[in-house]
Amino acid sequence: QEKFDCYMLTAGVMTFGGVEFKTKGRDDQAECEAVGPDTFPGKVATLMGVDAAAMIKAFCKPRIKVGTEWVTKGQSCEQATNAVGGIARAIFDRVFKWLIEKCNDT
Repeated sequence: QEKFDCYMLTAGVMTFGGVEFKTKGRDDQAECEAVGPDTFPGKVATLMGVDAAAMIKAFCKPRIKVGTEWVTKGQSCEQATNAVGGIARAIFDRVFKWLIEKCNDT
C-alpha cells in the first residue's frame, strides 16, 4: 500500500505540469476552464485524493487571514501557476525524504 501511494503521489506531481490557467475578465484573475475527471486538474485531484473543484479554488482564490477575519484573494495566472509548482515541489520533497527514510530503515 505504501509503495502504491508513493507511485500515486509521484504521478500526481508529474501531472501537475499540465494544469493551465486562463485570465478571467479585466481583473487578470486566474481561472481553470475545465475541471472534469478527464482533464489535468481532475487527474491530479484523483491522484492526490482531493476534490478537483476545491483544489482549483485553492490555487485561484486562496483564503488569507487578515487580522481576525478570512479574506479571499484573487490570483493572477502567474501566481496560480507558481502555487501549483510550489505544491508539486513540496510534495515531491516529502515523498523523496520518506523514501530515503525507508531505505535507511532496512
